[in-house]
Amino acid sequence: MAILIIFGIYIFRALSGVLGSLIVALASVFLIFTESKSSIMLLPFALAVSVVFVRLRNTAAKLIVLICVPAIIGVLTIGSIQFAAVNALVNELMPDPTFTGRVEIWQFSLDHIAQHPIVGFGFQAFWGTSELVNSWTWRGSWGYRAPDAHNGYLNIAVMTGLVGLVLTLGWVLVRPFIDHVRTPPGRADPALNLMFIQTWLFGLYLSGFEAVLFTNGSVRVVWFMMVVSIFGLRLQARAK
Repeated sequence: MAILIIFGIYIFRALSGVLGSLIVALASVFLIFTESKSSIMLLPFALAVSVVFVRLRNTAAKLIVLICVPAIIGVLTIGSIQFAAVNALVNELMPDPTFTGRVEIWQFSLDHIAQHPIVGFGFQAFWGTSELVNSWTWRGSWGYRAPDAHNGYLNIAVMTGLVGLVLTLGWVLVRPFIDHVRTPPGRADPALNLMFIQTWLFGLYLSGFEAVLFTNGSVRVVWFMMVVSIFGLRLQARAK
């Protein structure tokens, strides 16, 4: 539904205000009734930040805006289980920053990343394996039966190690940023460019709570549209 809202905004700006407004209104109602806390909270951030990001002309300022929200999400979530001071601050702000008690699975992921930090356990060769499932007991961590790390960055790190994480960030974060700043003003269609940016940023933000990157799970639509947006930003930068 979040992606449909972004699409509705594009329709509103590029084709039809009435149709776009209808799509946004109906998709918003559906999103609210899904009770998807992460999408409901993060989508407004992505929409607001995208407008600021597009309008900025200074590259350094754009970079700061780009990394600010994912960094804050990382500190308030993963940081809260690693540092007591952050945990105390988060508990003052909200009772459950993970939204659905993801602390245990994140700690489980971090523990296993430490076992194979360089190259990980192998892409799609960790979650749901017989070794994990057979090791689970009712008193053990539910991480043994989890389908993923419920965090896109941790998920990549546990499967492909720090090497895979760096390469992934280079493709989903650094490369699209470079393509965006290298696109001359006026070359890209404003409405289409904003839709690419909104989808891309939303995917980066949602990866702090869901295993979006390279997924075939429940958020695969977000991943697919994120890839489309990355390709779109690349094509805009290369267009003559």
